[in-house]
Amino acid sequence: NLTINSLSPYTTYAFSVAASTAAGRGPFSAKILVQTLQEAPGDAPANVTGEALSPTEIFLSWDPPPPEFYHGIITQYRIVVFEAETGSSFQLTANHTDITIDLLHPYYTYHCTIVAVTTNEGPHSA
Repeated sequence: NLTINSLSPYTTYAFSVAASTAAGRGPFSAKILVQTLQEAPGDAPANVTGEALSPTEIFLSWDPPPPEFYHGIITQYRIVVFEAETGSSFQLTANHTDITIDLLHPYYTYHCTIVAVTTNEGPHSA
């Protein structure tokens, strides 16, 4: 048994082994491919922009985290919407990098953060 630590998430590694004695090293085994498990993304979505489409509707768009920080397959984005006037919040999900949010209170101020999700949530956008 051998445990190898400090591997990158959601990365395929090739392994082979060979026996070694005082007489020398034997032949290497056939290579096997092993993929590490997914983890939460290591960086947040970036370049979040919002545009009011009407007094009760906004359009949000963003860029995904850089690919080297995906740490798996991004299955969705979670959008947290905070309503400044009441302090309340709600969450939505999207399968792509934009969303239209409607049925908002007219002329209220909203703050939004976005997280990318693989097996877990990554960090919130700024």
